[in-house]
Amino acid sequence: MRSIDKAYRYEWLAEDVSEEEIILLQRTLAGSGFFVEPASATSLYAIKKLRESGKIKDGASVLMMLTGCGLKDTSVLSYHPANVRELDLQDVEAYLSKEH
Repeated sequence: MRSIDKAYRYEWLAEDVSEEEIILLQRTLAGSGFFVEPASATSLYAIKKLRESGKIKDGASVLMMLTGCGLKDTSVLSYHPANVRELDLQDVEAYLSKEH
């Protein structure tokens, strides 16, 4: 039985997620220390939308696994701004001791 057939048969929840939403959630997760591949960000945004629509009830527990390193798809890095500093090796310690 195909997965889509199972989804209908067992009334599994599903939601679509745009590229912009995927990038937004990938950035949000990275800010929390989790640089995941786009598929994990897709799942999290789908859960967010399902909760907002009431398909996942308030107080319900949802388990989501964050899989795959964000470096698995390096093309996504073009969507995330980077704050790159070039330093000579002898200047690293002084730079790190300053407040930014």
